[in-house]
Amino acid sequence: MASGRMRRVIRRVGLITAVVLSASAMSAQAKPFDGFNEHFNLGRSAKSGVVCEAKRGFDDRLISTGARVWNVTCRGWSQQLGKLYQLPSSHTGTAEAAWRTALATTADCDFANAAPGTPGVSTFNPSACKTKAGGLDYVAFQPGRHPSPLAGEGMAAIADLLAGGLKYMAGAAPEPQAVAEQGADVSQVAQVHVDSLGLAGDSEQSADRRRRQAYLSGQGWQFSDAEAVFAALAAQANPDTQCESCAEAMYNFALNVSNKGRFAEADVYFAQANALAANLSDSSLKGLALNYLAAHARNKGDYDGAIKYADQAMAARMATVTLAPVVSGGKINLAWPANQIGWQLQHQVNPLTVGISTNWIAVPGSTGTNQISLPLDSTEASAFFRLVFPQQ
Repeated sequence: MASGRMRRVIRRVGLITAVVLSASAMSAQAKPFDGFNEHFNLGRSAKSGVVCEAKRGFDDRLISTGARVWNVTCRGWSQQLGKLYQLPSSHTGTAEAAWRTALATTADCDFANAAPGTPGVSTFNPSACKTKAGGLDYVAFQPGRHPSPLAGEGMAAIADLLAGGLKYMAGAAPEPQAVAEQGADVSQVAQVHVDSLGLAGDSEQSADRRRRQAYLSGQGWQFSDAEAVFAALAAQANPDTQCESCAEAMYNFALNVSNKGRFAEADVYFAQANALAANLSDSSLKGLALNYLAAHARNKGDYDGAIKYADQAMAARMATVTLAPVVSGGKINLAWPANQIGWQLQHQVNPLTVGISTNWIAVPGSTGTNQISLPLDSTEASAFFRLVFPQQ
């Protein structure tokens, strides 16, 4: 029953992905890798700040070759972001060929110019790859010499964790410790990071630029940077007043805390954000808040609550995404809320006799901003624009 609810939650919370690692992984004693581990910790990435673990998988196509597979999942993402393989000591060639064939359906890799071997596991050679879908940075570790050859692949932002996992599997390093961070007051968190991130400046323009950069940092895997910026912005909130940007920052900070498993602390920050937004009429902020609360509920294992919030969030989001067009200097300038960076602007041009149709075309570069300027063409009889959330 619970697994069915979980699948429904994963489908419904489409605008924000958030996952919390298994409680058993946080509490279990570290043990040597024996090839039958149900899961093991990968720790926190020094590159992106994300926290990940490897969990035994049983639906990979390589299993039929005798290989064992561990799927890599990370806090902040509902989909798996990598895989670690233990190939069979017998029939290694067959299993490796199957791995390369499967990898080729996911990414294009430059094996000819492989990077130097992973420190401590010199037989592994990480190669730079690009995913076939979206051209994202990917990395692959070719099978190295070992009693049971090991291989790995995944998003480049967690390459250091994949390498560490392979070192653990090879017996060259102990299992990384589980990350169980202690909570801290939001103002303390902000104070620690503000200077190092160069976030000086109190003007509205500076705050808006910082907030936009924080969203882009999150999309670019720089979770620590994003959290620090939102913490700094949230620390400026006055609990006795209503402030849209302060509430937005507090919601984002609360979700970051929830993603790290600090649920009681996140509850406090969500309550503070709700108080800041209580008398505001911003429907976009309401959609964001409901979606974050759905992710928070799912993190806690409250699947019924997550479904409730997710349904409300989708209704609010779909009903309230708006464009603000301004025509000036022969151009049309379009803007939308900063918390909807990541949405895609689409347009279509048709004769007046046709009106709106289905021939939508994506505006290049629109997913990385919340404002765009396009030239007006007097020969176009009618033009239509819309915002959509890209399918993952």
